[in-house]
Amino acid sequence: MNQKKTEIIEKAIHLFATEGFHPTSIQDICTVSGISKGAFYLHFDSKDQLLVEIYEYYYDSLHEQVQQVKEQAETPYESFLLQLEAHYETIFKHRDFIIMQLQEQELSTNPAIRSFVTEMKEVRYEWFKKNFTLLYGEEVEYVYDLSILLEGMNKAYLQTILHLELEINPKDLAEWILDRLNDHKESLLIKRVPPFITSDILQEKHEEKHDQELDDVIESVSEVISGLKASEEKVAEVVRSLDVLKAEAKKDEPRAIIIQGMLKTLEDAPDLEFYCKRLEQLTIR
Repeated sequence: MNQKKTEIIEKAIHLFATEGFHPTSIQDICTVSGISKGAFYLHFDSKDQLLVEIYEYYYDSLHEQVQQVKEQAETPYESFLLQLEAHYETIFKHRDFIIMQLQEQELSTNPAIRSFVTEMKEVRYEWFKKNFTLLYGEEVEYVYDLSILLEGMNKAYLQTILHLELEINPKDLAEWILDRLNDHKESLLIKRVPPFITSDILQEKHEEKHDQELDDVIESVSEVISGLKASEEKVAEVVRSLDVLKAEAKKDEPRAIIIQGMLKTLEDAPDLEFYCKRLEQLTIR
């Protein structure tokens, strides 16, 4: 990512955090970034695309920091502790992004953005689950419950820390939260309480949600296509490609080569590249 694009993203994050996503206009972003609207559209197709790239920018940074410390520890506990510490340290460096995220639960009515946020949440749960499995072993059945508890604790503590503008040592927070989760796990084992959330429940609901997200994004693409400023021939080609993609994606074993071909046609149409990235994630498994 070039320096100017990064600057626009960082300025936009601050604006969204202080003024809100919806009240902030593209002109507001251009003004604080010192660029023209034309220059803005060289980097982003819309404010919604900017928002998605803000999330990608933040989560890429978060992932990079966590990966850097992942292998530095000798034990699973030390590894998870270092990862959480890096996680919180990155969050504290990007306070404006978290404030923006916490202030507006629905940052946009665009299904592609909601879908991306959902995907990041699933990635985070998978990260938690893998670490709890390494920490406690396959025989401990509480990895999903502990992951949900960690997600809730993260949100509650971060809301408090950011709202009160507290200066917290990331290592202290990581140790406190991980130790409390370990206490909870020990209590569950002593009491022999069955897990509340199981992999079977999550798998069933995940498949339902996946299908709904796919339908939502396809519907958004259809709406964009209806307003495309292109020749009738091009519009018809895009409509056919979307129909083929939708039919293929609904099959028990969708063929990646067919979907990739249809996505290529969609990507060549104006204003659709933004949606194609998420369609690819939802259809090629």
